[in-house]
Amino acid sequence: MTRSLTLLILLTACATPRAEALRTASAPAGLRGPLAPSPRSDATKDLGEASVSTLADYQLHALAHAPRVQAAYARWEAAVAGVSVAGRLPEPTISYGLFLRSIETRVGPQRQSLAIAQSLPWPQGVKSGIDAASERARASARQLEATALRVEDEVAQAYWALWSVRAQREVVTAQVTISEGLLEQTRRQVELGSASLASLSRRESTHLRLLDRREGLSEAEYAAAAALRAVVGLDPDSAVPTETSPLPPREPISDEANLREHLNAHPAIASLALQGDASAAVARQRGVERLPTLGLSASWIDLGPARLDGVPDSGKDAVVVGVSMRVPLAVRSLKAGVDSARAEASAFRAEAQAAEDRAEADLAAALVRVRDTGRRARLFYEGLLPRAEDTLASLRGSTDADAGLQLLLARQDLLEMKVEAAVVAAEHERAWATLEQVLGRAIDPARTEVSP
Repeated sequence: MTRSLTLLILLTACATPRAEALRTASAPAGLRGPLAPSPRSDATKDLGEASVSTLADYQLHALAHAPRVQAAYARWEAAVAGVSVAGRLPEPTISYGLFLRSIETRVGPQRQSLAIAQSLPWPQGVKSGIDAASERARASARQLEATALRVEDEVAQAYWALWSVRAQREVVTAQVTISEGLLEQTRRQVELGSASLASLSRRESTHLRLLDRREGLSEAEYAAAAALRAVVGLDPDSAVPTETSPLPPREPISDEANLREHLNAHPAIASLALQGDASAAVARQRGVERLPTLGLSASWIDLGPARLDGVPDSGKDAVVVGVSMRVPLAVRSLKAGVDSARAEASAFRAEAQAAEDRAEADLAAALVRVRDTGRRARLFYEGLLPRAEDTLASLRGSTDADAGLQLLLARQDLLEMKVEAAVVAAEHERAWATLEQVLGRAIDPARTEVSP
């Protein structure tokens, strides 16, 4: 009993330091911004509009002010504080009694009494409770990392959608300028009789379509900018520049089998596994609760002087030390509690396995998308665009009568390819963002391998 009592005292004494150590050990590693998110109302004060221009800026701002990140962070703090609560001993009971009618004893009348009682839970139960709270804290930390990853992915998707629309609109604006020159040249040819009215009508229709396309991209830019502001948490009137440009087409160095090995370390999957461990610890704790629990008590009884003179030990106070035992009677109910915790642990572990299975399918889809968009991007940047530029260069030195018209048409084709290339480049970056979200970690853009 002395050994168990010593172990119990050590466990409860170490609960608070363990919580502080756990705060550092389980600190979320997925947050690239401040560990403690700032209130959204301080967004303008903490990070001015001028400093938000690149993709990394937008992601840091979202991590600092997104309500979901703030909520996940608060849950992690609450879980860490719960470790100290789990290691707390039952509160002692202090009682006082005043004898309104004294009981006469040989050594004097009993006048008042003071007692203190302390229940002593099993050390294994206390340890299991601390273990359960610790696993919940670690699970909350991983859940916070998973939330941060989702926010970063959403910001990246919104950013590249806006960048793509702006890049397309810039090229289409250049196309409109060229179309105006082609239209003017066709009108002169009609006046000279070298072109038909039908060709002029087709040219005007093409020009009108380009104007409408530019207007549609302007509306799309307005919507995409609003979406980026919303996911980042910026004021509706804030400017949203897009200074980060796409990287060259790339693929991960590691093959799918090697990348798959990282999936079980994804924060969302790890969080479910840790919650399963916490429920298993709760089952052990409830199993200990089915055992009898000892309690210690001490009482002091105040005695007055004896009525008779010369009585030995007259007025000597009484001290009583007692041992009690709590006997669990609701055995079936307590067993049901153990079974419930075990079933919950099995459910969390099954969910973790299901999440890993889904992640494997998501990884395959993300890799296909990365490879496909990379192939298409290389087709434009390494094949089609260089050839179109070579064609344009060759026409600049031509002396043919229709060289000017051919030159304008070649420029128009080149710009149309640039529109498609911009769309594919943005899709490639969005595919990479999805891949990082599936893997649960960043991928080095220089070496395109999974960062440790």
